Amino acid sequence: MKPTLSIIMPCYNCQDTLEEAVGSCFAGGLDNFEIVMVDDGSTDATREVMQELADRHSEIKLFYHDKNKGGGAARNTGIKNSKGELIFCLDSDNILDPNSLREMVHFLLEKKADGVVFYERRFFHSKSKKMFTPHFNTILGKPIIIDNIFDRSGILLDNFLFTKESFLKTSQYPEHHGFDTQSFEMRYLSAGNLVLVCPDTFFYHRQNSSEPSYFEREFNKGNFSVNYYLAIEDIWGLLSSYAKKEILAYDVFKNSSLKENLSILLQDLYSEKNLLVAQDLKVTASDRPSELYDNFIVNYRQKKYSEALDVCKRLLENKIDSKIVYFSLLRSSVGLSGSESNLIEKHVMEILNGLATESKILNKWYTRNLTAFKIVQFIQKLWKK
Repeated sequence: MKPTLSIIMPCYNCQDTLEEAVGSCFAGGLDNFEIVMVDDGSTDATREVMQELADRHSEIKLFYHDKNKGGGAARNTGIKNSKGELIFCLDSDNILDPNSLREMVHFLLEKKADGVVFYERRFFHSKSKKMFTPHFNTILGKPIIIDNIFDRSGILLDNFLFTKESFLKTSQYPEHHGFDTQSFEMRYLSAGNLVLVCPDTFFYHRQNSSEPSYFEREFNKGNFSVNYYLAIEDIWGLLSSYAKKEILAYDVFKNSSLKENLSILLQDLYSEKNLLVAQDLKVTASDRPSELYDNFIVNYRQKKYSEALDVCKRLLENKIDSKIVYFSLLRSSVGLSGSESNLIEKHVMEILNGLATESKILNKWYTRNLTAFKIVQFIQKLWKK
């Protein structure tokens, strides 16, 4: 018997596109599958559309978030409540080719792979799928590796098929920042999973000029590089000391244009230097900036915010006063205030953007024995530029 396939569909204010996305799943000739839909706090008629579809199709299961938590949280909820041995996450505004997902399932089983990626993604506007710009995953006949994210091969793993076993080995989608798919693909590949491109398969990726995607909104707000940095933190232990040093010195708040951002920096570093050096991330006694920052990463991951804060202070004392260090100082401070771990980065960005300077969160960490004056000075100077 073929393994069960669970199609996970995060839903947020998608009343106009949801039915078409679901219809493309049923048009694919799949058998032994379920669709797990998770509403992420929609404010339009999405829930009503979900219920109508579930009434028509017994394969559909519905789950709800009482507030908007982000795509990563919705995917995690869906996977947690799925029964399939195979997982495929489909955005609620994308459309499957009738044959491609079925072919990908066969290909994954035949090759004994952990994950399988579409060969082609077709960007389209409105309902016309004749006018599109293709993007190709061109690595055929050999496994995709973590290096391919940085070597300008253009690999994308945002919509891909994978085994639940490999998901559990990788850990779930991150919920503390918006680049959850980018972060997950980095961790998935760094975990040693076998990922292949399935030839002659594709899906349609909707681009709506009137309603930009989350990625486009973050890019337009100048938050691309800081989100990308948060994704990179998940594979920090794989980076060389040189790469870490360059990242720490990089202005992730200022450099977020198409021509200048953190992703481009890492691609340049990969082509010029040895960017990736596999190693275990652990606390050290070194005062070298890159190794000292390793200590921050380890402590912050373990929610040891006081220890993480001390590391940031030491970095500042050693004249390593980059924006990433101040950003991490703020994260540790807000963590100490009792903020939920998956909301810390959101609160810090509100503080940095001047939206919460008088909030209870800020007041809590401001009154602690911290280098508050330096932090406030930095914020005021940074956001006047």
